[in-house]
Amino acid sequence: MFKAVSRYLKKFSAVSALFAMLLAIAFLATASAADAAAVTTTHWKSSTAEGYTLNFVVPNTDSNIDTVTLTAGPGITVPVSLTVLDAQVSTDYTASVELSTPPALNDSYTLNVVYLEQAAPPEAITVNVTGVLNSFATPVAPLGGVASAANPVFSWSAPAAPPAGAYQYIVSVSGGDGIMGQSAPISSSLLTYTSTIAPTSGIPYDWAIAVVDANGNRSESRTASFMVGANFQGKVTTLANAGVSGVSILVFNSLGQAQVHDTVLTQADGSYIYGGLVAGSYKIAFSKGTGSLLYYNNKFLASDADLVSIANGVVTTGINAVIDTWGAIAGRAVTAAGAGIAGLKVETYDANGVLLTSVPAVTTKTDGTFLVSLLPPGSYKVKLSGVAQGYAEQWANSGFTINVSAGDSTDLLNTVMPKINLTGTVTDTAGNPVAGVWIWLYTDKAGSFANFSGVQTQADGSYAVGGMAGGTYYLLFDTTGTSFQKQYYNRKASLTLADPVTIGTTALSGINAVVGTGTPVITGFTVPATSASFTVSGITLTAVEGNGVAGYMLTETPTPPEVTTAGWSATAPTSYKFTTIGDKILYAWAKGSTGLISASAQQPVTISAAAMKTGDCDGSGLVTIAEVQSAINMYLGMKAIEQCVDQDNSGTTSIAEVQKAINSFLGL
Repeated sequence: MFKAVSRYLKKFSAVSALFAMLLAIAFLATASAADAAAVTTTHWKSSTAEGYTLNFVVPNTDSNIDTVTLTAGPGITVPVSLTVLDAQVSTDYTASVELSTPPALNDSYTLNVVYLEQAAPPEAITVNVTGVLNSFATPVAPLGGVASAANPVFSWSAPAAPPAGAYQYIVSVSGGDGIMGQSAPISSSLLTYTSTIAPTSGIPYDWAIAVVDANGNRSESRTASFMVGANFQGKVTTLANAGVSGVSILVFNSLGQAQVHDTVLTQADGSYIYGGLVAGSYKIAFSKGTGSLLYYNNKFLASDADLVSIANGVVTTGINAVIDTWGAIAGRAVTAAGAGIAGLKVETYDANGVLLTSVPAVTTKTDGTFLVSLLPPGSYKVKLSGVAQGYAEQWANSGFTINVSAGDSTDLLNTVMPKINLTGTVTDTAGNPVAGVWIWLYTDKAGSFANFSGVQTQADGSYAVGGMAGGTYYLLFDTTGTSFQKQYYNRKASLTLADPVTIGTTALSGINAVVGTGTPVITGFTVPATSASFTVSGITLTAVEGNGVAGYMLTETPTPPEVTTAGWSATAPTSYKFTTIGDKILYAWAKGSTGLISASAQQPVTISAAAMKTGDCDGSGLVTIAEVQSAINMYLGMKAIEQCVDQDNSGTTSIAEVQKAINSFLGL
């Protein structure tokens, strides 16, 4: 949270220590110095640090003490003198000692007390640590800028592990205007407090919430700050998002006149709050004391600064800045006639043309101007695109690298945006967009490139070609660097087969491509479960490949066919002829335009006995005299038994089966 000038931070710590002393005194009896002397602990944490403080007090009820010195104890390396902080408040002797390590219960410390007009040796007093609190209350409100100027109600959440026994809360407030205060002890049953001191509008305040046990030991959260009547707030960081402290916040009205205001500085985490302005529009500047200003929104020049609108009763957030070693690129997008183009997307690339995702894209303003800031010194490229506005992508600076220096803006010549001629989308065979595909244009099928620098598909697979003269072109979808096969329009594997695209005065759309790996994928294959004929009909087969499927084949073996194997069909077959009856497996294959063969798909089918005439061993549908003789030879044991005659699968050929073969021959 916000801290004002550093002296207020020191004052806040000192006041907190004083309050701790006075609180410790309140818990003590007013007997002799030896009886009433005590040490309490403060375990504190801020937004950037955490530590421990020992608070010593020796009452001087009779005003007879001359000096008190802390001489020994854990963490004490040199003697520490106790002093009277404010005689009008208390005459007791106190001291606060910061420790580098946590104190422990029962740690013992020695105090030497010298009395007025006493010649005897100093009185040695021993005090012991009675407790260390390690659980904190957490500030809830107010935090940061508060639009209302009303006296705020402080609230907090209870510690996760409250101290044993009775405990209380104390709220401490310290302001940039020097106002400081502390509440009386607040019951542990309450979690709110309304200050009796009204804060000044536009002034930063820190506040702390302490948990105090019955012995006066405390845990104190010093992490909160606020400003009533605040106008805006933000944070100053490095490029690595680390907070930058000590940055001055300056405000100028729309005429460039500086607004008189107490110094406002960023705190350790880079945050700040600013208030006290009347409603209006302002330019905000940030200064690290180097003599130069950085304007909101990370602009080097006041003329480029974004105006911040201030309204009464409203806190504007996010007025941030980045103070580091960086530069910017400024340019303007225009039509061929020189008019500015608004709404174009501006992306930044490295010198090799790789998109820098760490640099947010910006949009051209109404007049076509753009500014890419927060760029570490180096070389970059910038690309503009605006399909929605009717413009194809275009590299700024003619595609050449742009050198960026720290603390300066590199100004580019106007970028003339080409009007779109045609658009399309590239997807894979499953319909998913394919990014990174280059689109090139040829003017003929002999391979003459058009005067065109090429475009790449975006994350959604879309692309736009612009700036081309009217005429006939042939498109190449170059998939180099991807797992897909290149393709020519319209799903053609070579330039000689490519379909032409004619560019005229009207932009074309739907010039799409479906790219594949070159290997077809079978997407569907069905076969009837049974067939009473050797010829199985009703088969369906579908396959896809980006450049098209060049052939289909059905086989009875799982061994892939060769590209040169006979039987490839340019269209998907709808039937297949078996030669024997029984349970079969039919395998489907597809061939790509480049000769790659798909994985197979398979389906079972049963060819019933009714499909075969007894003796028709060649599956021709007719029984010849030669097949009758073959059946007789099977019966006589002169030929191996075949299922075409042994239809009952008995393993032998009966005289009845020979008779059936003769009848089939005779047509009976």
